[in-house]
Order: sequence, then structure tokens, then C-alpha cells
Amino acid sequence: MSHEILVGSKEERKDKLISYLMSKGVTGSHLLIIDPYFFGTFNKPYKDLMIDVLTRLNPKEITVVINEENYNKKLYNTISQKVGCEIKVYSSENLHDRFWIIDEERGISLGTSLNGIHHNMIRIDDLRDEEVKTIVEEINRTKIEMKK
Repeated sequence: MSHEILVGSKEERKDKLISYLMSKGVTGSHLLIIDPYFFGTFNKPYKDLMIDVLTRLNPKEITVVINEENYNKKLYNTISQKVGCEIKVYSSENLHDRFWIIDEERGISLGTSLNGIHHNMIRIDDLRDEEVKTIVEEINRTKIEMKK
């Protein structure tokens, strides 16, 4: 199990995050993103960041679990048209931390929402197998499909 602290410019932190996720085998996989604020803020820098990260990661499918109160449908529509794979959106009330899970087998804990890449330091931690299993089971038990 490992972790990393992302420092440097915003671009360097973004590139390090992408490299870290690619090293975990995200390309061509099913990516589960658990982040209450993932589709929350619609501004051009965040929209561009999301498109860049998700297209470079190139998963075959994305599932995002958010807090329904933070759902910006316009942002979802914009991103889903640009990314090139299906994005399913669910809500759950049991969210706080941010997790990115690949093929329900391996994952990371991301210390901030993707929009937080603008901050100076971000910590990424690998999740243990039993943590991934617990998170996936809990999300599958509590998630509710969002209207697109």
C-alpha cells in the first residue's frame, strides 16, 4: 500500500494524479468515483479539468456517486458529451470522503474533490482490498439512480 502527496503547479498536480490512476490500471476499466461534490460546481476551469482528466484516463465506463443536493445537471450533460464513454450518476446520503475505485477491485482515497486540485497539496492513499470491498458494498446498498 502506498500514498503520495501531490505538490507543484496545478498542471503538475493534475498530471501526477492522472499518472497515479493510470498506474492502477484505470484505462479501459470501469471507474467508480465517489465524491459528493463531483458534479457540483460549473465553471470553465473545473469543466475543462474534468474533461481533461477523464478523457486522458480513458475508462470504458464511469459511475459517479454524489450527494443529490450538489448535482449540477448542466455540468453532467456537458461532461458526458465530451468524455467518450457512458457516465452513470447515482446519489447517496452516506458520502463524505472521496474514493476512485477501479473495476471494484482496487482504489484510492483522494484527499479532496477533483476541483481541489487548485490547492497546494493533495494526498492520495491506496485503499486496501477489504476497504474497497466495504465501500463498494455500501455504495451498492445505498445508491439511488439520478435523473439525467
